[in-house]
Amino acid sequence: MQSGIEFKDALKAAQDKGIAEPDPSLDIEGWDTAYKLLLITNSVFHQKFVLSDVEVIGIVHASRVVEKESVDHRKKIKLLGKVIRQGDCFRLSVNQHGLTFLILFFMWMVQKRAYLS
Repeated sequence: MQSGIEFKDALKAAQDKGIAEPDPSLDIEGWDTAYKLLLITNSVFHQKFVLSDVEVIGIVHASRVVEKESVDHRKKIKLLGKVIRQGDCFRLSVNQHGLTFLILFFMWMVQKRAYLS
């Protein structure tokens, strides 16, 4: 998508490299991220949220506007799980976001450090 190729072709290339699973539906539809978000949120905030509490928009539904903006601004489209807390209310969501190289590098460094700890 970022380099002008179709999503299905990018997915096939990722599967061929072993990056994407043979059935990537849980990943590209956002459900894998939603499950992880629930586990972390329920653990950290001592809540009992369920899957239906999470607004999920997978990367497979990325709009052409998001794709064009990502290409124009040299961003990578990634799924992010977010928890927004306002007082006692929580909003859980999974959605695609265009991330810059610097943000991706920071996320990689945090992940690498977590594995080394």
